Amino acid sequence: MSYTVLLLGKARRELAAAFQWYEERQTGLGDRFVATVMHKLSLIEKEPTRYPKRIKNYREAVVPVFPI
Repeated sequence: MSYTVLLLGKARRELAAAFQWYEERQTGLGDRFVATVMHKLSLIEKEPTRYPKRIKNYREAVVPVFPI
């Protein structure tokens, strides 16, 4: 079965704000942050049951401490 991760508006805005914050600290760091988040999202799509349910059918996956 194939799954797709959906980022709602609030999540997209938070991701964009985090990108901007990291990018202001160091050029390219925002890109690294987004790449790290996108990698985690691809892992969730491939194996969602690996991550615990928190609320209803929503699962939680922690992004590694950033910057790495």
